[in-house]
Order: sequence, then structure tokens, then C-alpha cells
Amino acid sequence: MGISDLIGVAPRAWDEGSAPPLCRHAPELDHPGGGCVANHPFHTLRLCQVAHFAVRLLLLACNHGRCVDAHGAHFLGFRIKAIGWLMALLMSLSQAQYRGHFTERDFATRVFHWSGVNGAPGFNTDPTQVLGFPPPGSTPTAPDNSKVFSFGWGGFIEVGFVRPIQNLPSGVDPHNPDGYDLIVFGNAFYVGGDPCRVWGEPGYVEVGIDRNGNGVPDSEDDWYLLLPPHPDPRDAQGIPRFPLSSEWFGSLTICPTPIVGYADITPITNQGHPLVPDDPMVPGIQGLSAGGDAFKLEWAIDWQTGQPVPLAEAHFIRISHAGNASLAPFGRSSTEVSAIALVRRYGDTNADGCVDDADLLTVLLAFGQTGSDLPEDINRDEIVDDADLMGVLFGFGGGC
Repeated sequence: MGISDLIGVAPRAWDEGSAPPLCRHAPELDHPGGGCVANHPFHTLRLCQVAHFAVRLLLLACNHGRCVDAHGAHFLGFRIKAIGWLMALLMSLSQAQYRGHFTERDFATRVFHWSGVNGAPGFNTDPTQVLGFPPPGSTPTAPDNSKVFSFGWGGFIEVGFVRPIQNLPSGVDPHNPDGYDLIVFGNAFYVGGDPCRVWGEPGYVEVGIDRNGNGVPDSEDDWYLLLPPHPDPRDAQGIPRFPLSSEWFGSLTICPTPIVGYADITPITNQGHPLVPDDPMVPGIQGLSAGGDAFKLEWAIDWQTGQPVPLAEAHFIRISHAGNASLAPFGRSSTEVSAIALVRRYGDTNADGCVDDADLLTVLLAFGQTGSDLPEDINRDEIVDDADLMGVLFGFGGGC
């Protein structure tokens, strides 16, 4: 039970007997284990989209398979433009500027249930958009909406990962000193470039515990809301408010009081590292972070009573739109999600959630290497040295 039960959501899941819409254009890329929604990494999903768009452009440019320059300069010019558009698209997908090392294993890999009800038209039918990396063109003042899933009041999405969501310790990782555990990326942006004013449409974030160990969220599992002790909108009895009032949506002032504990509040920068959490208590995107909204498992509460629930790990994430505000002339409010990342445990080089001899061997073999995207560079200073070796040794056995 969770927020979706409270607001009366009718969940939706993909039909296992058919490919989801995104892969029907390229069935050879589909996966026999439940479709690309559940199993394909991000690059394959994007390939699916690019392949479909490329076919459409080339069909237009070549008159459905027959290129005929004799039809005149106008048609030839269109064909050249179409090829140019295709090249620009492919280049935009290959020039993501995110810093550091990360893999598909660090992001959501499965969509279980979803509803795009009341979401932005054109962006509320393909939940696979939340899988894999954040969109490549995002900046703090101009979001990249080429990869978002939108849902309004009554809408939500549930996702899973290849490893559990771990409650990471604070004071260990120099780039995650407060021990944040996960990051939700949306399409918020700074209004006029002002880091104290953001356009946000918040969503509640819950974590699910796989009580029966079947790897799928079901009626036997428990869900807990992630909200920090302060600040958050609770009533006098300490119980969270559902829904949030209209002043929580649209152009929001976040200085001096930040809005913490909701998705789709903090913008994204493609110049940062998507596995480095931003400090939500400080205006602007901090340090090496690529932004997004950071969360901790230690914020978990019972959404009906507001009482804290201690969690060592969780297995699923559900994000639900937190209100039903009118944002005229833009229509009703809706939360947008573009990616969900798990923060790595300090010393974990292979994203398996465990710091062990495999990580130690990896660092030893890479000792002395330099570069900006080395998985063995634990402290992200662009050189594998004794500090990285100490990081693995200090965290050895963590998460195992």
C-alpha cells in the first residue's frame, strides 16, 4: 500500500505478449524476457528511437525507397536537409557531456507499473523514457525534453534496478558527504537563470521493499515515503499532506528555504557527474554533481502516520505526482521524470553494490592511470593512486 492507493490510481503494465510502442518499430531489438521496457539498457532504447526516426526521414527523402534526383532541385534540397537533420540527431545523441564513469547498471532498468494520466500530451505514453541515463542536452536553464515521462494527478511510475537501493553512510565519500542514496532527474529549470527561483512540479518519491523476494512489486510488499524531517509540508499531527497545495507548483522561490524531498525540483546540468548527488539544502548545483533531486533511505516514513521507518535497503521506486495545480496558460501540473540513478557505495568500481576483492584487484591493475572516466578512480580526482586504494580498503566488505 502507498500513495497510489490513497489517490485511487489504476496501475498499468506492459502486455508481456507484445512489444511496447517504442520497440514495435524495430522488433528485432526486442527481448524475449518481457520486452525492451523491462530488460534493455538505455543505449538500445535510444537506438530503437533513432532507428525509427532515421527510417522516417529517409523514406521522406527518398520517396519511400526510390531516390529520384530527376524530380528536381527542390526535392533534392529536401533530401539533403533530411540527411542533415539525421546527422544532427545522431551527433546530439553521441555528444552527451556528462562527466565521469557510469553504466546502465547505475540507473533504473525496469518499468513495472505506470500511469501517464493527466500528463503533458505527447510525453505521457512511453514510460521507458525514465530508463538509463539523463537526457544529453540538459542545462540548468533549458531542460532537454527528448527523454522524459510525464504524469499528472493520479499518475505515477514504478521502476526497479539491477541492485538494491542501499542506505549509504555519511562522512565517507568526499563527493557525497551526507550519504545520499539515489537521484531523481526531471525537467525543472532555473527561471531566468536564477538559482533561487525554479520551475518545478514536484512528485512524491516512495521506496518499496521486496518482502517475498520475487523481484516484482506486488500486494505483499511495503512502500514508504521519502520525506526529510525538515522542511516538509506536514500537518499538526506530523502526517504528510496529500495533495500539496497549488503554491508548490510552477515558479517557486527556493531561497532561503529550499524545497527538499520531492522529484522534479532541481535542474540538470550535462556538465556534471550523474552519480554525484547535489546538496538540496544549498542553492545551485554543487561541485561535480549533474543535479537532480537527491534522496536518502533514512528519510523513509509511514505515509499514513508520518512515523520514521529504519531501512537498510530497498528494491523499488515509485514516483507519483504530488498535486493538481492549475498552471495557466500551461494547463494542469505534471511531474516529469527523465532518469533515476543509484549512488554508488564508496569503493564500488563495478556497480554491484559490494566493495570486495574484485574492486581491490581492479584498482591495483589500474594503478597510475589518469583520465576523467576511470571506474577505478574512487575519489574522482582523475588519477588512480594510493588514495583510491585506501578508499577500497576502508570500505572493504561494505554492501556485501
